[in-house]
Amino acid sequence: MITVSVHGYGGAYAADVNGHAGYAEHGRDIVCAGITALAAALNGFAEKETVRVGNGCYHAVIDPKNALAVRMFENGVREIERMYPAHVKFIKQEDF
Repeated sequence: MITVSVHGYGGAYAADVNGHAGYAEHGRDIVCAGITALAAALNGFAEKETVRVGNGCYHAVIDPKNALAVRMFENGVREIERMYPAHVKFIKQEDF
C-alpha cells in the first residue's frame, strides 16, 4: 500500500509518499504510476534542497505561496485513493 501524507512543516507544507501500491507487477502498476506522476508535478514547486526520492519514498517541502500546487496534489491523491482504496491511503495531518 502507498501511504501519502500532507502536513504543516515550519510554516510550509511537507508531502511524503511511502510504499508500493502492489496493484500490478513492477512497470505495469497504474496506481504507482498515478501517484508518481502527481509527486513529479509537485516536485516542480518544492524547495529543491528538501526533495528526497528513493525506492518507494518521496519527501518534499513546499513554500506556502504554492498552496494551489499542494491542493492539486492532495485532490489527485484523494481521487486515486477513492478509486483504489486497497492500494492508497491519504493522511492529512493538519488543516491548513
